[in-house]
Amino acid sequence: MAVLQRAVATAIQRHEVEAQQTATFAQRQTLQRQLAELDAEATQPVLQRIQAKRGSGNPLPESIQRHLEQGLNHDLSRVRIHDDVEADTLARSVNALAFTTGSDIFFQSGKFNPNSQSGLELLAHEVTHTVQQSQGRVGPGVDPDAGLEAEARAMGARLAAPYRRVPVFTRLSTTASGSTSSALQRQAGPQLRQASANRNNVNPLANQPQTYTYFEMQPLNKGKPANLKFDHGFLQGKDGELDLSKMQKPTLGDYKNKLTWKAKAQAALVLRPDLIDAVSAYMHFLAGSGKSRDIGYERFFKNDPAGKRVYNSLVSDIGNAIIDKMLKTPNLKHKKKYTMSGSTPLLFVGAGDARYPYPATENWQKALGAHPLWADVYWSFTYNSKGKFEVGATIKIKVQDMYNFNPRSMDLATGTGDSVNGRFEITGSGRECINYGHAKRWITFSIDAAGIGSQQMNQSSPPRFTPPNPR
Repeated sequence: MAVLQRAVATAIQRHEVEAQQTATFAQRQTLQRQLAELDAEATQPVLQRIQAKRGSGNPLPESIQRHLEQGLNHDLSRVRIHDDVEADTLARSVNALAFTTGSDIFFQSGKFNPNSQSGLELLAHEVTHTVQQSQGRVGPGVDPDAGLEAEARAMGARLAAPYRRVPVFTRLSTTASGSTSSALQRQAGPQLRQASANRNNVNPLANQPQTYTYFEMQPLNKGKPANLKFDHGFLQGKDGELDLSKMQKPTLGDYKNKLTWKAKAQAALVLRPDLIDAVSAYMHFLAGSGKSRDIGYERFFKNDPAGKRVYNSLVSDIGNAIIDKMLKTPNLKHKKKYTMSGSTPLLFVGAGDARYPYPATENWQKALGAHPLWADVYWSFTYNSKGKFEVGATIKIKVQDMYNFNPRSMDLATGTGDSVNGRFEITGSGRECINYGHAKRWITFSIDAAGIGSQQMNQSSPPRFTPPNPR
């Protein structure tokens, strides 16, 4: 943060020099006062402020407490509700409707409302997190993993749906305030369900176990595919290329906005550890170096349900393409080892194909989103005397995609327009960069040649084989 503050201070100083010719003494004094307030706001230790509030607050309303205790089978007497001015500020500082640490629940102003079904659902959701933390299933001060988050959502919906409420509950103090949008916002209750439909899940393949994507193996790429192209977000010209003439000088408001988002991202690293890849990508964007970065594509395969399907679909489809190549090999000789290579065509994850779906988790939706991939494949096979192919293949999976923000697009989880961060591109406060990733696999399988011939003659899908575990 200190490095960022020094960098921003230097940039602002240059801005002041340019404005000095026309600015009055009073205007300069106002600017200096604004900068001092900005610096204090950006450097205030959010986590220390949260810690200072823990254990205070108000207990749950008695009737609500009884209802939730019955549903959760857990003592909630230590739960404390915070919805005062400071709680509202803290919740907004991390762009959460509500968040939980230990037995303390912090709400944005007006979001603690157990009179309504949506308000009770949000409360029950967060109370479930207090139970999870008290049971040692997640460390205090951090959000749970995807499984625990799903459990909290389900419990919130269940405890809110059947409850017959008395008309009025005692409200805790609230303060009206505007809403803050952020690409790092955590949703809860019905807002979460609506914005995150099928979060952490992917749509079923409609009971079509033989569904596959047919492609022919192409000559091995020399580098990246020739048809791999990138967009340039808010700096894209009419010809599709980067147009630097669209850039503008940053204003004081731009510097302030960047500091604010930087602080929110740092808080999100603690309060939303499940967004580690998303926050890392965003911080790199704000750093403004424009350098390419490794996104850790193996983690997408391992931790995202859509990533697991992408992996299985890709390896399976490569296997079928290899089979197709073997069938076209003339004059096969028994026990002779054949060695071949090739590349898949450019494939697009998140472009509508259910076998290559859009990322399912908020982390990878933000870190990567829709993206192209391809694989370079090196395989060998023998055709034995029993009429079987014994195949071994090395698969080198590769990804390259531009990380930026696009006009008329928005964050899937929050509905925040990309224009919020597009301004950083226009002013150079944040720079697009290439996200690249790779994964390497070795697979082996055997196929009965006669069976393949019969399948091909009947124009049905080729035999399936089980890809290795993505972990």
